[in-house]
Amino acid sequence: MLSTVGFVNNWLVAFHPLALGLFTPTWSLAQEEQFYLLWPLVLAMLLRRRVHAGAVVGLLVAAAAVLAWLGAGVFGHIWSAHGYYDPLLRAAEPLIGCVAAVLHRHGADRLPLGGALFGWLPLPLLGLLAAADPIPLVWRLLGASVLTGVLLMHLGLRSDSVPARLLALPPLRYLGRISYGLYLYQEPMDHLTSWLLPGQSMWSHTSVFAGLSVAVAALSWHLVERAFLTGSRSDRSAIPDSGLPAHHTAEPEPAADSPRCTPRRTDITALPPALSARLLLDGGQRLTLGLLAAALLVLVLVRPLTGWGPTVLMVVSTVLSALVLLNIVSFGYQSLLALAGSRADAEPTGPAIPDEELPGYAVLVPLYREEAVLPTLVKELAALDYPADRLHILLLIEDDDHSTRTALARVGLDERFDVLVFPPSDPRTKPKACNLGLEWVDSEFCTIYDAEDRPAPDQLRKAVARFRALPEEVACVQAELHFWNPDTNWLTASFTAEYALRYGLTLHGLDRFRLPIPLGGNSNHFRTAALCELGAWDPFNLTEDADLGMRIARRGGGVRMLDSVTEEEANSQLGNWLRQRSRWIKGHLQTWLVHTRSPGRLLRELGAVRFCALHLTLGFPVFTALINPLLWLLSAIWLFGGPAWSTTLLPSPIYWLGLFGLGFGYLATVGQLTLACRRRSIGAALGAVASVPLYWLLTTAAAYKGLTQLLRPSRRHYWELTRHGLVEG
Repeated sequence: MLSTVGFVNNWLVAFHPLALGLFTPTWSLAQEEQFYLLWPLVLAMLLRRRVHAGAVVGLLVAAAAVLAWLGAGVFGHIWSAHGYYDPLLRAAEPLIGCVAAVLHRHGADRLPLGGALFGWLPLPLLGLLAAADPIPLVWRLLGASVLTGVLLMHLGLRSDSVPARLLALPPLRYLGRISYGLYLYQEPMDHLTSWLLPGQSMWSHTSVFAGLSVAVAALSWHLVERAFLTGSRSDRSAIPDSGLPAHHTAEPEPAADSPRCTPRRTDITALPPALSARLLLDGGQRLTLGLLAAALLVLVLVRPLTGWGPTVLMVVSTVLSALVLLNIVSFGYQSLLALAGSRADAEPTGPAIPDEELPGYAVLVPLYREEAVLPTLVKELAALDYPADRLHILLLIEDDDHSTRTALARVGLDERFDVLVFPPSDPRTKPKACNLGLEWVDSEFCTIYDAEDRPAPDQLRKAVARFRALPEEVACVQAELHFWNPDTNWLTASFTAEYALRYGLTLHGLDRFRLPIPLGGNSNHFRTAALCELGAWDPFNLTEDADLGMRIARRGGGVRMLDSVTEEEANSQLGNWLRQRSRWIKGHLQTWLVHTRSPGRLLRELGAVRFCALHLTLGFPVFTALINPLLWLLSAIWLFGGPAWSTTLLPSPIYWLGLFGLGFGYLATVGQLTLACRRRSIGAALGAVASVPLYWLLTTAAAYKGLTQLLRPSRRHYWELTRHGLVEG
């Protein structure tokens, strides 16, 4: 309406409180806008004349008193709702706030506001004013403004006081962050709650109303408001969205006993900001999510407000039906890849290459607090069958990792090893360390091994032979990963079976169809020049390997599987496993969000089939893990009976399709895991195959943990360390 656009709703609602309906909260926008237009003019005039701060305070207090007297006294009889929407009276409140601001800047330290009295007293008095109906509204409003000003001045002077610490608790700070959305959306949420819960008790109404208001305000903040506050520039690489300090390049130096490090290379292409996970969402993604949330909200509100349109039950039913179909598609895609991988014969690595013709090979080994496995690691790396004068093993260690450095001092290193020590810098991630190590590599090929890895001794020779037999556009070959301890407990058996399926069937299926392959975290072998041209690893991505596989595909390069094995230690402790898996899932979500920032460009670069494959490989498995418990619960309710409304949540055909999908998914997964374990002769893992739903529940728990961390800027790029050396073997 025109009054909203013109910011005059405060005058309209003063005479007719019900005239605005759901738009009633916009009266305060008009009140504030008018104040913001006039106050800078007044302030400029006062500053120009260099009026003393005490005089400014006196003028503001006098102005507030006059406005209150005019509003509540002279014109009070014409305002409706007992003056609550009185434009003159409510203009006195921001003036009182200005008084507090002037006092805080000029002389608040001389006022007794640092004591406990002024910290604690305003809080109960504010509550009393909110509940004390007998007190005239004018005194309640003005008193609340004065008490709020006193409290804010106290907090500014005593940020270490108990009230300040209480108000700084994360839940209260978050409510403050979304408070404007709470104010704007509370009116429509109140109407929606009344429509959803007719005749319910006050407590039921208030609980649902509060929950809906907080949920909608949070969505508004994350998807819409924050984008405007941080700007909409496409290149926002200078904005630390993660809550971490702005990224700076560390200056690594070779250790004193590392004579083989060459001058640092300068041909590593800078990774474009649009392909970095430093930002969770770009402007386009936030706008899209905001529009989707708004459309969903409109669908939910349109019927209770207008009497026509879909019911809330119809909207919920549609969303649930889409989730059921997504789950079935995800299981079907996984089954197709496993079937293709089971029928894919290992491609020959190519003829053996004589020692004198082997090129230089670099091995990057990022380490952090790996003193427990360091001796075994050095032994395994020393066993690599490759000419010593062409093998360069770089151990990458942060300067403050004293335990690893101490353990390294007790391990003998031959001429193939170099130790690169670099100062700590954010983000403290594995890809950041690998990028720093890559600057010291001058070999034709390079690879990464983790601290617990046991690569096949001839793996580097096989990788070179494979590269020589492949076209130049193939930038990477990925070796298979196995676990050597499936018999430790149920968790390691389940983990081993999962790895057997992933590296023994699924990735081979992707390779057979020439679809984008999300690389494993290690034993991926690169052409060094191609890796540098791609921009190396994204230091902010927690699955930098999967991201790099997608970038290779987008640039027209290829990834092929290598007929070689690297053995690892399967996590045997639940907490350790959850930390590792939640980091992987968080990274897969990061990667999926990064590569969907420009869907049109992604489609042009990959083509339709590989475009769909990227979503099915990265995004769909995470969503499946998140929604599985919901689908199981709905199936149980439908099968065993439940509330009357539950039978109408989904059409009967969708229920039967969902039950078929769950049954098919379970049987297909058991069959695939069994086949994968038998192909690798892992009998110890077969006993855990039938209990895969329990393993899915753990994956769901890890998915929700990863999602929660991803939504928290302070934890978004946090690398949860996985402990190794828990099992002897």
